Amino acid sequence: MFTTSAQSLRPQLNGNEMKKNLILCSFIIIALTGVNANERYFDYILNSPDYFQADDSLYPMVKKQTYHIVLAFPYELGQIFNEDYRQSTFSRTSLDFYQGMICAAENFNNNSLPFTLNIHVVDIPAEDKLTEANISAIRQYEPDLIICHLSNYNSDDFLKLSTSLKSTLISPFYADENQLQNNPWFITLKSSEKITKSIISKFIYKNYSSKNLILLCHSAPQLDEFTMIIKKSGTVSKLKNFSGYVVTASNWSSTEYTTLLEDSNLIVTDIQNDMVAINSILSNLTRQNGNHSQLMAPYSWLNYPAVDLNFLDLLNTIFYTEPVINYADSTNADFILTYREKFNAEPGEFSFRGFKILTYLIRSLEQEGKYIQRNSSNEMIPLIKDAGDKGFQNNRLDFYQINEHQLIWIGSEKD
Repeated sequence: MFTTSAQSLRPQLNGNEMKKNLILCSFIIIALTGVNANERYFDYILNSPDYFQADDSLYPMVKKQTYHIVLAFPYELGQIFNEDYRQSTFSRTSLDFYQGMICAAENFNNNSLPFTLNIHVVDIPAEDKLTEANISAIRQYEPDLIICHLSNYNSDDFLKLSTSLKSTLISPFYADENQLQNNPWFITLKSSEKITKSIISKFIYKNYSSKNLILLCHSAPQLDEFTMIIKKSGTVSKLKNFSGYVVTASNWSSTEYTTLLEDSNLIVTDIQNDMVAINSILSNLTRQNGNHSQLMAPYSWLNYPAVDLNFLDLLNTIFYTEPVINYADSTNADFILTYREKFNAEPGEFSFRGFKILTYLIRSLEQEGKYIQRNSSNEMIPLIKDAGDKGFQNNRLDFYQINEHQLIWIGSEKD
């Protein structure tokens, strides 16, 4: 059984209809109910090699009749009655993510599950700490899992909540190495910068190691870390040449790295949200296109309106990312069709993540119970955990290449 009080949501509504539907988000409860929902509690670790062997006190086998999930995102409901209200990036992302989860929930509508799943929505500030009202609202549901818009403003608040409630905390869009070290129940589905660099290094070693490699990073510490990881991976021993530079808005006019371009170059960058530096890199490299340069950059560059897609195409740019929606993948066809029919719009990156995450959670709750961290080998969202009482993070990147304005999947890699 699937019920919701906001089944008429649309991603492209205006005026009062949008305001009405956004209000409904704050009161939503999704119920997925199966038959034979006998409450089952186990307090042991399965002796299967597929299961992460963890301390029973941290990850006991706890299967329940009813699970509660809290979605804590900035829907910005308090502003929707203002005459000049416009959806921000935060509320747009939150709504897209929610709508993807609705599609996932309906996938299980006709399937019997051994539990009831209740999903509660809590509206939080986009760029501020959690309020006492936010914290109380989350606590009242005694959530088994909290899925949230984690940021540098509220991460401490969410980590404390998760620890005190012993609830799994899931971050779809934000990762920080320090947070992973502070909470064993924390899962980030976005790879930390360190893991991202390690996976990229392995991908280069396997596929592009005979090139002249140039790293372009947004800070000296990031360049040092990337350089160390590249060297540790063994990639350097196979490269023609290897060098690195810091490129920011303050030194964007520097062309020092272009003097090192040879007849076969791979330029790898981690720079994001710096349009001056990004456009300078693209302009400099395309002017030197006779050197057969190829660029590797974050997938987020495709979302920046100020980035010239023609430049990306000329450089046959390779993009690295956590798994995103791929229209060429036939396994996504049902989701795309459902989303179009239900919301009269095309699904995007965040709606796909919402769909993928809830599908993953439902399967994991059925197999593993409340502490889904028990199984770190789930291929749908592979997780990796460092030794000790640390959290988990995504352990796979997908790689796409743009060619003649077509985005082509060229492979995946794990750390």
